[in-house]
This record gives sequence, structure tokens and C-alpha cells, in this order.
Amino acid sequence: MPLDLSLFNTVTDIRGVENFSITSVQFDSRKVGPESLFIALKGERVDGHNFLKEVAMRGAKCAVVQEDYTGPSFGLKLGRVKNPLKALQSMAHILIKKTRGEVIGVTGSVGKTTTKDFIRALLSLDNHVLATEGNCNSQAGLPSSVINQWHGQETLVLEMGITQQGEMEKLVAICEPTMGVLTRVLAVHSEGVGSLETIAREKCRLFTSDRMKKAVIHQSNFTFDAVKKLTTVKVGYALDDLACDYSARIEKTKISFYEKAKLSASIDFAGESKPVVENMLAAFATCREMGIEATKLAGGFKHVQLTPHRFAHINKKETLFIDDSYNASPYAVEMAIKAMESIPSNKKIAVLGAMKELGDLEIESHRKVAKLAMERMDSVFFLGSAWGKIKEIENIDSARIFLDKKLLQEKLFPFIEKGDAVLVKGSNSYQMWQIIDAY
Repeated sequence: MPLDLSLFNTVTDIRGVENFSITSVQFDSRKVGPESLFIALKGERVDGHNFLKEVAMRGAKCAVVQEDYTGPSFGLKLGRVKNPLKALQSMAHILIKKTRGEVIGVTGSVGKTTTKDFIRALLSLDNHVLATEGNCNSQAGLPSSVINQWHGQETLVLEMGITQQGEMEKLVAICEPTMGVLTRVLAVHSEGVGSLETIAREKCRLFTSDRMKKAVIHQSNFTFDAVKKLTTVKVGYALDDLACDYSARIEKTKISFYEKAKLSASIDFAGESKPVVENMLAAFATCREMGIEATKLAGGFKHVQLTPHRFAHINKKETLFIDDSYNASPYAVEMAIKAMESIPSNKKIAVLGAMKELGDLEIESHRKVAKLAMERMDSVFFLGSAWGKIKEIENIDSARIFLDKKLLQEKLFPFIEKGDAVLVKGSNSYQMWQIIDAY
């Protein structure tokens, strides 16, 4: 829906176009289209001000720049602000403040995007819902996703990620969540945050919103001091633990959801991995705490559309590929490998891209994952330099470690036979799904 720039007069002054409507807000020049508003962000590696000419050629009419910018406008109307990123965040905040219903923040180390997708789908049964796209959960990604999808939705589901200390406080200031979900806290994206306890503390800042009413938290997180100290109403969830407020069990042909150890609802089991079922449970608990009937939620799971590359089953040339390539943490890779055991196949093959942002835990995490993969899989192919650092430790066949995706494919494809099951997983930056596309 086109947005009138006059809505944002308090954060940017683009003189001469007060009644100009924009169709999108972009900080990536490659995504700019006609009637886009470009936000010129200045980062460590890239300065958006250097792309104003490209932005103008793509059809944009205006841009937000730093107040001290002295370069050419290339025909763009320029709004000058002290900090373009804060201007972008303030624009999103103005829209979020108009929301009449719940604003649900979702954070954690693993499963944020899938949990967000499930919550969005279940709430959409009765509500007009806006959810951040994909994993747009950063300081710039979250606000731009909100602005670009805004058309007066009554409920928001916002994925909130951090890579540095202090970032969650800024996201909370933008979003002012009324409910929060904290998935498992693990040593993922830890380079700029610190120890596991520090990660938990920073994630728990989600619950400092003045409007926060309830915190839905994975039971494993209750050991952290930051969780123990929360004064917000806490609701726990975990698989196979009936002592929790909410639990779920995979029981042969169905998934059963429990509340206070009592059966609440059941749905057909369609081969979902345990991490996915755990995310389903987080969404179920969140929606039940909002008062939605359990039977309605059970029916709603049938209509969920997850972000692509999440343990998707793809059949190509009589081979089953398990596309779980959206992202990778040590925990998620281990769970995916274990989930392969229940899939009937000829050979079981794992194609694993390296895991990023592990800091001091990089070598040990890759060692543990490699050991498990070689124990459980018939064959393993590795992509990325991190695996090379541990080949002596675990005696990995160096012929199966690749730095180039195309070279890996040249070795992998002839090795695959009819009836094989191939798990493909790795950090998003490796774009491991391209291996499946190329087969």
C-alpha cells in the first residue's frame, strides 16, 4: 500500500514532496524500484551515499541522507537527517504505534524464523497479521520489513535478532512488544555478544518493554540468571516434558500438544523434524496464551507456509533431498542429522556447509558436528574452510572437503544413486540450496 511521506514529517524533511507517496523503503540499492524511498546507510564496508546515482536510475524519486552529505543529488529529492538508520527506525516506530492488537517479538538463538512463521499463520485465522519477511530481524531489516508490508494490520509478529550487545534494547524501542517468545539460547552469533549467559541476558532484554505482558520461554532457558530474574509472567514450553506449561510429543502418526500435562490437541505427523515440532509448540503456546482455542490452532497448522529451505523434502531424479539450507547452528545441524535416521533410503548422504559466527567455539563446534555426521551418515561432503581446521582431529577424508561449491558438485553428483537421501545444510551465506537446484 502506498504510504504518504507526510506521515513521517517528524523524522525526515523532504521539502517539495510533502504529499509524495512511496511504494517501498529500501536501504539496498539493488532492490530500489519506481517510487521507492532510499535510505542511505553508512556501514563499515559500504556507504549508501555512493549509490545515489544507481538509485535515481532505478526510478527512485527521493532519498534520506546524512545531514553533512555534500555530493550530487542526481535529481533525487534529499531528506537530510543526522542519522539515516535512526530515521528508518523512527518511521517504523510511527507505524507500529498505530497497531491496535498484540505486538509479538520473537528472539532466541535457533528457530526464530520458523516460530515466527507458525505464529503468523495461526494468528491469521482470525486476525489481520503483519510478520517480518524471512529473517529480516536486524536494526535495518526489521523496520524496513514493517514499513514495506504495512497496510493497517491489527497484529504484528516481529523476529528480533542481535549480533552485538545493546541491539535488543534498540529493537524494543522500535517495536514496544506486548508479548515475547524466547526460543533456545545457544552459542550462535556469539562473536559480538559474548558468553552464553551474556547472550541470554541480551536476548532477555526483549522482555523489558513497558508494554510486555507475557514471556513464552523454552524450558532449557530457565537455568539462566537473566530468565530467573524476569518479573514478567513466564510460560515454559519443551518437547516431551509434561512438567512444563506446554509440551508436545511425536507419537507415531500424530503430534500431541499438552497443557499442564493434559492433552489439548493433536495433529497428523507429516515427518517434521524435532526442531520444527519445537517451533510449532512455541507458536501453539503463544496463541493459547492469547486465548485462541486449541482445536482451532490444530486445524490452522494445515495452512502454514514456512520460509523456504526448512527441512523441505524435494524429490529429484529418484533421489530425496532434504533442503534444510536456510541456516545452520551446531544444534540445528545435529538435530537434522539425527532426523535423517527415520527417513527410508538407500544411502544417507550429508552435504554440510560450514557454520558461521561461532567465535571461539568454531573449531570445537565443527569437530562435534563432523564426528556425529560421520557416525550417522553413510557419506559426508563438507564445504568451507572451517572443516579443514579439524580434519586432523577427526581424520576427515580431505578429498571430501571443498572450498568451491562447483567442485563439490562434480564429486557429489556422480556419487548419488537412485533411492539415496541427501541432507543439505549450512550457513545461509553458502546458499547450499543451489546444490539441489543444480542437480
